[in-house]
Amino acid sequence: INSVICSYTKEVDDLINFLNNYSIESWRVFKFMPLRELAKINKDEFSISEEDFKNVYNIIINKSKINDINYRMEQDMEDKYILILANGDLVVTQNKKDVKIGNALTDSIKVCYNMM
Repeated sequence: INSVICSYTKEVDDLINFLNNYSIESWRVFKFMPLRELAKINKDEFSISEEDFKNVYNIIINKSKINDINYRMEQDMEDKYILILANGDLVVTQNKKDVKIGNALTDSIKVCYNMM
């Protein structure tokens, strides 16, 4: 399970109770990061402080039955994920910005990976 925590994240206990009903092996909790599209436009509305994010994460850690829970903040995203956008563009995050490294529809994945 992957979840993005933002300023609107309020029903954490309900989410935890729901997920505790299933055999989930791993949960990654991401801090909202305004990188692209509507997230950039609405960043002031959705942004969450590091302190508030860590408070939500601590609630999750203390109440969830999932054994493997870890979080990702901005610095954890740098050069670690390749995103495939709807148009096929492959992007990585560098210095809190998306950088296109190729296109899944037209480029070799080896070439794209080497551009990281």
